[in-house]
Amino acid sequence: MKTAFSKFRLSLILLSLFFSLYCCKASEDSITYQGQVYQEGDAIIVSGNLALIGNEPFSRLVLIDEEGTRFGIPKKYHRKVSKYRGKKIQIIGKIKFDILITAKEKNRIIIQNIIPKKIKIQK
Repeated sequence: MKTAFSKFRLSLILLSLFFSLYCCKASEDSITYQGQVYQEGDAIIVSGNLALIGNEPFSRLVLIDEEGTRFGIPKKYHRKVSKYRGKKIQIIGKIKFDILITAKEKNRIIIQNIIPKKIKIQK
């Protein structure tokens, strides 16, 4: 009887551990940035250099932080932020994801974008 109770207790511990790990798992459409998990629509603050990458008609503005992480700026906001190109800035905004799925759905790529609400020039 004592071993049955011990097995039951162990089962409960393992089951609660499984559910706690499952519930805390980040969703597939999320990123981890500076130790925090962000999902689409979350507010975020990113500092870095604003750069133009690519060639027309496929060019885009990106904010590149000190670690090299890139945050795209959607085309809709290029006019608003393009005057800061080549400068170190801080953007306060919301995170937005573009999901790319490769041929035969083998890979799923999350492209992180930031929708700017406020922009500050940094020194």
